[in-house]
Amino acid sequence: DTACVVDGVDWGRDRSLTRDTADSLLRPHDASEDVAEMFSPGRAPLHSSARARQSPSRAPRVVLIVEILADPPPGDAGDANDDGVRNTYEDEFVELLGLENVDIGGWSLSDDDTDEDQRFHFPTGTRISAGGRVVLFGGGSFATGASIFSDDGRIGNGLTNGGDVVILRNAAGDTIDMVNGNGWTANRASSRTPESCLTGCDWRPHGGAGSAVRFSPGTR
Repeated sequence: DTACVVDGVDWGRDRSLTRDTADSLLRPHDASEDVAEMFSPGRAPLHSSARARQSPSRAPRVVLIVEILADPPPGDAGDANDDGVRNTYEDEFVELLGLENVDIGGWSLSDDDTDEDQRFHFPTGTRISAGGRVVLFGGGSFATGASIFSDDGRIGNGLTNGGDVVILRNAAGDTIDMVNGNGWTANRASSRTPESCLTGCDWRPHGGAGSAVRFSPGTR
């Protein structure tokens, strides 16, 4: 039986990751200012001693990924961006929900196998309010605005129907939220359930299996 699984999306750069016994999060190995140790196979890291630990804090989760359409339905029903044309990649979308009033200018949103300079970056001054929503479509010919954005034709390399990892990062490059979709819902969006949960969340077919509402970009 599986005892433990580690999904390493953002591995440590030039150093290993170690599990923090206080909160079970994986953090860069001994990332305190006075410690140059990059790894310690077979023994505990130096920060486990009596010296004061200065590991970086986790970026607060003030914005969540709440809805992802990775497999637009066929035909007119799949025209999620409402530009009159159903397109496999352009009608894919990711929806964000603000838990606080946040300036997300410079934040990036994409899948995990896209280089940083190819990730979508929200324009300077973009804000999301508490309870507000922001949607990124893969592309299309439609009016963008303060809460609706278009990527360059696809989100990252295109969201893989069989499963993909979607990552939201702030302007400093810290991961704010990450969704590992191991098999998206076919022909409809997948939604975080409960919508504002932080741990132990389920991802379920949007509207419920068989519902006529297959997605709802910008609304609950």
